[in-house]
Amino acid sequence: MAHEGDIVLVCGGRSYDNRERLDQILRAYHDKFRIACLVHGNQGKWDPKEKQIKCGADKLAGEWALKQGSPVGAFAAAWICPWLSE
Repeated sequence: MAHEGDIVLVCGGRSYDNRERLDQILRAYHDKFRIACLVHGNQGKWDPKEKQIKCGADKLAGEWALKQGSPVGAFAAAWICPWLSE
């Protein structure tokens, strides 16, 4: 039976902005093992001027997968922490 590919989880810092390095890592993994689906936490750093999420490992990985035509699953954490709701 042929290997259909791996489900890969990317969860990282909201301020991570090294798109080139992340692209290198994901490309190398995809070339060797094939990414069948990329899952991420749908987090990033909000840019109030541009009113959008501008960076973050999750966001960048999701964008990479979409460019490759790979399925993407984005699952935001449902944090229940009083200090995060301030």
